[in-house]
Amino acid sequence: MVELISKDSFATLLLCSYVTPLEKIVNNYKPFTQKEWINLSTKIVKTEIARPSNLFKKSVNDIIEQLRITNEEADRIITLLARGPSMAIEVEKLSSMGIWIITRADKLYPKRFKKVLKSLSPTIIYGAGDINILETESIGIVGSRNANQNAIEFTKKLSKKAVSESFTVVSGGSKGIDSFAHQTAIENGGKTIAILSDGLSKFIKKKENLNNILNKQLVAISPYHPNARFYSYTALERNKFIYGLSEFTVATSSDFKKGGTWSGAVENLKMNWVPLYVREDKDSKGLSELENMGAKKLTINDFKETMLRSLLALEPTFKEEEIQNCTDIYTLAWPLIDKYLNKPIRIEKLCEILDIELIQLNVWLKKANSEGKVNYLDIETVVSSVFYNPDMDKAKQLNIFEQ
Repeated sequence: MVELISKDSFATLLLCSYVTPLEKIVNNYKPFTQKEWINLSTKIVKTEIARPSNLFKKSVNDIIEQLRITNEEADRIITLLARGPSMAIEVEKLSSMGIWIITRADKLYPKRFKKVLKSLSPTIIYGAGDINILETESIGIVGSRNANQNAIEFTKKLSKKAVSESFTVVSGGSKGIDSFAHQTAIENGGKTIAILSDGLSKFIKKKENLNNILNKQLVAISPYHPNARFYSYTALERNKFIYGLSEFTVATSSDFKKGGTWSGAVENLKMNWVPLYVREDKDSKGLSELENMGAKKLTINDFKETMLRSLLALEPTFKEEEIQNCTDIYTLAWPLIDKYLNKPIRIEKLCEILDIELIQLNVWLKKANSEGKVNYLDIETVVSSVFYNPDMDKAKQLNIFEQ
């Protein structure tokens, strides 16, 4: 068990997940919901318990006293943790199928989830494939199952262009637009991430999917148990994770006020997670309304040599009046610089990427440092303060349990 999953993640798994979708609940003690786990984990880190794995060593009385919770709440924790043997067997079984498990307690958990979705990030991720793909620069492509031919052709061109500019394609693994996005990326030698709302074990049993996983072109992940069945609410809930892993997302088709693409796009616009683009289609009421709500239009004429890189370089965008009223270029430049600071980077390398003179960049970095936005690891290396920690072996700002 220790080799397959960390101790903290194993404790988190026991507290927040069923052993199997059909598991019988003891004393009606259901696993903690995401909201409940956030509240409990916040209490844990503030006590001498400190980490989820330390709960294994505590009695009901210890937990009550240290976490200041009720006897029933403590008994719930003990009861859920007692499923260790059966959960260990399940973890080993999934591992034999090629399925790995990570939680927010792991270093390999996608940092972009934490940065974009914050508390809405999935507590547990089940996956199959090269986990390192989750840290690559990605764009999301979403659309309806019943998309028309124009939307399909646009999706293929977009996915091909994404691969040509070294983006990983993120989509939902469903029929329709999702499938065309994934397939085109793979056919053009790229990488793709399928975020599933159900059936990871069923998904990887398909020969084509398994081959793409073994070729390290596809990684499939899901916040739901690999043997979970499809539910409409999980399909809708899963949408946020596509946005959470992408630099920006493009909707190539959408129904009007119904369906997963529509609800996911509206939620993203409301929460302002990442920029949303929509394919130009005057006949699509769904896409037109999303544009009216704040999405940016993307036309076929935008497919120039560096189309996707150009779009990314423009984010975050500013209103024209904001630019006109801005007297400090640093205010406009910093968001573009900051997106390259999610890990330590040499200042000279940053100059090369941004095509900025070293003297000018140093002026902006010093100002950002005085504002608490960036930290110097040494005179040549910087990192965003969001990701900074003194020991460089944990990231408290990102995850209270990460080792």
